[in-house]
Parts: sequence; C-alpha cells; structure tokens
Amino acid sequence: MKAAGLTGILLVAVGCGAAGPTAQRDDHEDIPLSTFIDVYVALRQAAAWADSSAQAFEAAKREILDRHGITEEALRAFAERHGDDIPAMVKAWETIRDRIAARDSSVSGTP
Repeated sequence: MKAAGLTGILLVAVGCGAAGPTAQRDDHEDIPLSTFIDVYVALRQAAAWADSSAQAFEAAKREILDRHGITEEALRAFAERHGDDIPAMVKAWETIRDRIAARDSSVSGTP
C-alpha cells in the first residue's frame, strides 16, 4: 500500500473532527510503532462502540489520544513517515487486524 493510501485509512480511523492537540508529544516527534498500533486498535474499537454517534466517538478519541500522550497530527505524521516502508506497515496492519479480531472474538465468545 502506498503512503497516501495508509494516510487515508488513518484519517478514517482518527476522524476529521476538530479535536485539536490534546497531548504533550510534539507532532514532529516520531511515535513508537507499538504506540501507533495500540492507538489505532483503540480508535477502531471506539468507532465500533460509539454506534454511529460522532459525539461519543470524539470523546473516546480525545481520551485515547490523551492516554497515549499523542495527537491526531502525530498519528498522521507517523503514517506519512513510515508509509513507504511496505513490509513494516503490512506487519503493523496485520497486527492491528489480529488484535481487533482477537478482541471481537473474546467479546462475542467465538473462537
């Protein structure tokens, strides 16, 4: 996947709301891959739990970003900086997919 495609996917998960900077980390500072994965998984779950309520998702998004000490801009910058590293990003998206699937199956009780 190209960097633009990864950034587009990220924008969907983060949302286009005007939550503004909510954390301490400098947007130009690279976040660790593990943080990117943790935040992305949490945002995807928040989007599912918000049940189409933009207000509920925005509140959850702010809490998630604050908890991890990053901003939306830092997440986007990560995707833009690392989007060309195809093998690393494929592995990241597979990890995200697997974590979401594992949590979904534990919630639904299916193996």
